[in-house]
Amino acid sequence: MPVFRFVEIADDVDRGDVLGARTPTKKESAEAWLAGTLSDGDWHDVAALKDAGQTIGYSESTLDRAAREIGVEKKKTDTYPSRSQWRLIAHS
Repeated sequence: MPVFRFVEIADDVDRGDVLGARTPTKKESAEAWLAGTLSDGDWHDVAALKDAGQTIGYSESTLDRAAREIGVEKKKTDTYPSRSQWRLIAHS
């Protein structure tokens, strides 16, 4: 004979709470994407990075904050017109 129990469900509990998982913020996601993109240590054109980032949903300001957070090195080219470039130096 089956036994039924009433189980109360809370409205403010989501799957992440139950599993202990947390969805990263937009800035954290942008940091991971930017770090992966710059992981080769080469200089990358900032305009191209921001265009690529915007294509996948990151605003310019989010990418700027992410770059500051992960320690991106910045420079301008010596050419005219000058171009901004970013790179990430791997820390050992």
